Amino acid sequence: MRKHNLGKVFIAPLDVHFSKENILQPDIFFIKTENIRKIKSRGLFGAPDFIVEILSTATSHLDFGEKKLIYEKYGVRGYFIVEPNSNSVTSFLLKNKKYEEQKKTKGIIKSILLHTEIRF
Repeated sequence: MRKHNLGKVFIAPLDVHFSKENILQPDIFFIKTENIRKIKSRGLFGAPDFIVEILSTATSHLDFGEKKLIYEKYGVRGYFIVEPNSNSVTSFLLKNKKYEEQKKTKGIIKSILLHTEIRF
């Protein structure tokens, strides 16, 4: 991503202000170069281009529930949930303002947005 100047990756803690009521700190998020202006001193104001959440037992209900609904509502184009114990990735792609679950992968985040794969 850096090599091609596609944008910037940010890691928590950094606030993402979707609205006054919805301020979250995704584990990892990406902003395309043309959207960098959304970054201010207090965080990101608006939706990132994609988000990665690292699943934990304590937060899994939020990642698959409330957070997913907020990310979908505010237009996060790609949402990836990584399950560290199994290295599996559940991914959602925003189509017609609704998330469509993509094929589950192991150890790979496939970003249609960036036309790339991120292996871990």
